[in-house]
Amino acid sequence: MKEVKVFTKSELEGALLTFGVPFGRGQLQKGCGLRLTFQGRDLPLWWEERACWPDGSVKWVFLHTRVPAGESELVLSVADAEPPGRVELVGGRLEVGAVVLEVSEDGWTFLTPEGSWRLEDDLVLSEPELELLRTPWEVQLLEPSPISPLVRLRPRSAEEGLLVDQLLRLDPEGRRIIWCRRMTWHREGKYFLVSAKAELVPGRPPEGKGAILVPRPGRVMYDGGPEVEGYPEGRWDGEEHSLWVEKAWQRGPFGIRWGRDSLEVSFYPEEAEPLPVTGGTSFRHTVHLSCGGRAREVAGHRVEFVVDPGHLCSSGALGLLPPPDEKEGGPDFPGFERALRAALDSGRLSRLSGPDSEAGPPVPLEDEARQDPDYFGLQHYGDWPMPWGSYGGKRRMYADNEYDVAYAYFQGYARYGDWRYMEVARHSAIHMTDVDRISTTGDMRFHGYYEQAEDHGHARSESGELGHYWTDGYWMQYFLNGDVWAKESALEVTEVLLGLLMDGEEGKRRAWSTAERNLGWPLVALMGTYESTGDVRALECARQIAEYIEKFTSDPDKEVEGTRDVVWWRTAMQDGCKPFMLGIVMEGLERYHRATGDRKAARAIVNMARFLVEKMWLPHRATFIYEWNAYNRKHRFQRPHDLVPLFVRGLGYAYELTGDDTFREVSEKAFHGCLWTLYDPSSGGKSIG
Repeated sequence: MKEVKVFTKSELEGALLTFGVPFGRGQLQKGCGLRLTFQGRDLPLWWEERACWPDGSVKWVFLHTRVPAGESELVLSVADAEPPGRVELVGGRLEVGAVVLEVSEDGWTFLTPEGSWRLEDDLVLSEPELELLRTPWEVQLLEPSPISPLVRLRPRSAEEGLLVDQLLRLDPEGRRIIWCRRMTWHREGKYFLVSAKAELVPGRPPEGKGAILVPRPGRVMYDGGPEVEGYPEGRWDGEEHSLWVEKAWQRGPFGIRWGRDSLEVSFYPEEAEPLPVTGGTSFRHTVHLSCGGRAREVAGHRVEFVVDPGHLCSSGALGLLPPPDEKEGGPDFPGFERALRAALDSGRLSRLSGPDSEAGPPVPLEDEARQDPDYFGLQHYGDWPMPWGSYGGKRRMYADNEYDVAYAYFQGYARYGDWRYMEVARHSAIHMTDVDRISTTGDMRFHGYYEQAEDHGHARSESGELGHYWTDGYWMQYFLNGDVWAKESALEVTEVLLGLLMDGEEGKRRAWSTAERNLGWPLVALMGTYESTGDVRALECARQIAEYIEKFTSDPDKEVEGTRDVVWWRTAMQDGCKPFMLGIVMEGLERYHRATGDRKAARAIVNMARFLVEKMWLPHRATFIYEWNAYNRKHRFQRPHDLVPLFVRGLGYAYELTGDDTFREVSEKAFHGCLWTLYDPSSGGKSIG
């Protein structure tokens, strides 16, 4: 294994950092020891292997450490080291150095020599009323690390109701506990969130009374005073005790009230209008509670980390990514580099389009106070608003992270080492995990159409749709940031797809004849899970899909004429063919072929590539016909250059498989012909994805 550089930025000395690092096939063998150093000095380190390559070598590890203050270059290497130490949770008590976590029947207490925090009460009020299922809870030690153990408190009951699931990460050296709380409407139906709040008791009571209320993002009220413009942190600082809530105003309404002996944190204040919620939806909040002389500095502190982009890209663990082009003479494709960065940087606009107004210019991703208000709110933050009136609606609707925007930004982070991309990716993945997942079925919602166009309230799809599934963003959120809920969502979505598409040809034929992406996205999602877990069921389902696609593409007319299930005016390589959808299919087939070498997958890719070049390619415009549709003929005259990035990769792989220069030439010309569209991602996150 080569040494891996990790670049960190921290305002505090000895600050906690938990993060994931991938390795290329064969680079790191199972059971090897690891060492992390700064200027030759060993740093504390705990690690856990989380995924392996098919040959058994390690693909992903998750690490805990403490880093120096300032900007630092750390070095991760193989070492003849003992396995990382472990702590134990005994009878609901976890002791790590000088700090203790005590879990009781209905709460928990965090104890340090300098102070303490206690969860006294936790309430959610919903109409119609649902039974609040918090306790009795199952206590799990998920990461037995002496540097920063992770404990989960989840309800033992799997019955329908309002579930509250908790993750507690201890930061012993920082005298901090990071409390991640998620509430889930685990029952079908339409509800209203009236209020959600927790009472927390610090070791030293607050002096006096006070309150912060964010009635909606961008507005704030202090101590019951008038509502004014404001973008406050969600924090309280007392005597050697501090509380901080991540993205408080961005995910408002929100409030903190203190006085007497405790603080009340309103995750949804009763002063706000009741929030419409569809059953199956979750919302999470992350709260830092710290004690001691550094309490104010530690609460809310997060180390920025960038794993060497060259290593991330060459590992292959985040997909096929060329390493950053940093040659002395400049990049080979400067237009591509500039256009891709421009697309990623254009994700947030100062003003979204409205019924009587056009969209405004982009603003920096990190400058959230200048971004359109529709990006924000408890139910919206992390998703991507669509242009006004999209999908037949007459209002604002959201994309439900269509095309896996989280994965696009994770790849942007990997390639450019830009921390802003990591933050966008992380919150997009959190939204997908919580708001876009249906807890009751494990399914994944999609953006919907017309009256059901997504508003994250009561206008929501009742189930998933085969043309809108992905798992890569979930998996990267788990591997890079350790989000166990994202992992669970990826596994649940995989089970849904297996139930829909495993065994038998009828379901595949029906899906394919409606829209080719209805097998393309499931294939991509299944391969994402196989590549992350080695689940042979996912690979077998992918094999069956590839086999059917090869059969169809080898003689489309025969398949159409031989069955009533195929809708010829909606079907690939018939009147309904859409090249961008074939591109999604080709990506899934490529990933499957690279994993297995299955010749049928290769033939299917080449079949589709020939159809695209011979029937859909417009050489004088360097693009493709949008759709050859007998019932919607205007689609024949659309020339969407912005969709070309979805399928130039498939044409390139067809060239790799055959050596046919035609595929390479068309792919290259289309690639260069579409770059201008990246400077204006017209549909926001959806276009970027």
